[in-house]
Amino acid sequence: MRDEEDKLFPRLQEVVNPRRLQLLGICWEVLRRTAPTRAHPVVARRPPGNAVAAVPLSLVDRLRDAVDTGVLRGPEVAALVLRRASTLLARVAHAIEHLPLLTVGEDPSTSRVRRRPSGDDRPRIPAVGVLAFAAGGALAGELVFRTFVRRAGH
Repeated sequence: MRDEEDKLFPRLQEVVNPRRLQLLGICWEVLRRTAPTRAHPVVARRPPGNAVAAVPLSLVDRLRDAVDTGVLRGPEVAALVLRRASTLLARVAHAIEHLPLLTVGEDPSTSRVRRRPSGDDRPRIPAVGVLAFAAGGALAGELVFRTFVRRAGH
């Protein structure tokens, strides 16, 4: 951190104008707020898969974080229901991770996509529902970005 503050940031200020630095800061904040909060090893680590996956997985992760906080801090009576909700959200995230579009860009040699065994009878979330959720997440991300840019006056 010391190197960033003492060396990297001053060098960046020398080569980038103040308006561009502000825009960079806004973009960084948008990315920070839309980034998933949990690990998703199946999603591609390169564009376009990682970029497309960020918003829907972030929404699921943050909702799951709130539910898990409720399990820890909420009333004991609600804990069972909240644990089940967290499990359902984990399944939603798993289904989103395995959408073919989200694995595009991954080098096949580093891919971790695993096929389910033929006898796997876990409930599956319909692909249409996952796609609708992902589209809604992308729209929400766009709205967040526009809000930050407008507040900054750009």
